Amino acid sequence: MRELGLAHRNLLRATLAYLIMYVINVVGSTLNNEFLLGLSGVMFLVTFPWLAYTVWKLIRLQRLSWFWYLALFPWLGLLGLFALSRKTSLSLRAAGIPVAFMGPKVIDLPTI
Repeated sequence: MRELGLAHRNLLRATLAYLIMYVINVVGSTLNNEFLLGLSGVMFLVTFPWLAYTVWKLIRLQRLSWFWYLALFPWLGLLGLFALSRKTSLSLRAAGIPVAFMGPKVIDLPTI
């Protein structure tokens, strides 16, 4: 359960970083600002592998279908990421681990 909780925290953080990247990209495109567009490109190079690894880890830990990898595609994938996060939250709550806004606290996770 500890691994699942830590992967869930990473999913929430990576999803938040992905959303921030989208906002920076939209603002940069609207203002035609090359710095913001470059920043969103660098953020993509960091967040996409992070998100892909986190989704892979959650799929493996929960023994889910590989179709959850479709959650990585933009916008449609955002709904999939939220659904995967919800499914993980329910699994953690069923095990008696409290889940907050940004995932479970590390101190609440069992060490087994």
